Amino acid sequence: MRSLSHARIWGPIVAALVFAYPASALVLKNITLALPEGTSDHGTPGILCTPTKWTDLVSFYILNYVAHAATVLTRPGERSADFAVTVVGCLLLPALGLYRGIEAILSGAVFVKNDDMRKAARSGALCMSVDEPSDRDSTPKETDSLHVIPYQGPWIFSKFGCPTYVKRQIVHGTYTLPEGYRFAIVPSNAQFAAPTNARSTHELSATYNVVKAVIAIAQTGYAFLTLYRTRGDQIDQFGYAAFGLTVAPYGVMSITNLFGNLCRPDYPSLYMVESSIMHEARKRGGLFDGAVGTVE
Repeated sequence: MRSLSHARIWGPIVAALVFAYPASALVLKNITLALPEGTSDHGTPGILCTPTKWTDLVSFYILNYVAHAATVLTRPGERSADFAVTVVGCLLLPALGLYRGIEAILSGAVFVKNDDMRKAARSGALCMSVDEPSDRDSTPKETDSLHVIPYQGPWIFSKFGCPTYVKRQIVHGTYTLPEGYRFAIVPSNAQFAAPTNARSTHELSATYNVVKAVIAIAQTGYAFLTLYRTRGDQIDQFGYAAFGLTVAPYGVMSITNLFGNLCRPDYPSLYMVESSIMHEARKRGGLFDGAVGTVE
């Protein structure tokens, strides 16, 4: 009975101390500090905002915006001038780089092992010569002794059902395209002929950009730290235009670029592959030197 009486006496006291401790830890008191002129709490007790220095602005822009620009993905064979334009566009509108990141993630190139040709095809780093679209009738024609069926390229079974033409990308090797022909990206599901020599191997130049991955991690961490520090009356004064919230899309894009960089390697140029249309183009004056394989 005595133990029960002690429990009845000390139980409420212990509970009061446990639940009262957090409240007592948050008690605010007035103290005197020497602070720069312009310091304010913006009407929120417990927050102290000192005047902004130029170093604060520089670090904010570099670690949030410039660092994001360093994580933008490069497409295979993309020229420096085109990439610079893309970086500027991603700085002004970060969602512009979203397609590149998702494209790299969905390529699945990282899962291809011991086959550089298939990995390059998944990454969109292979090109082949194709006929340019013309006004010729593409429907089957039947004559008295001949039945003509137009050739269907391998991209007819791709997601969009049409080729992706090469425009300004760098193509490895020497080539001369005759009139009526141009390069197109080899579909990711294309099949390639085995090398004639069993001992020969295909090795294509490609690297995973570790520096971009590290910068993406750092920029993402700093962006979310900036979001965490977005307190006070920023949102009350500026709404969704508060400077602390402007880093949110850049942080999301850096995460997308991080996974995209890990899923697809960088290729300095596009690589040509042989095809039946390339043989046809040679007969019409085309020159192709430096093909790395043959598409079936």
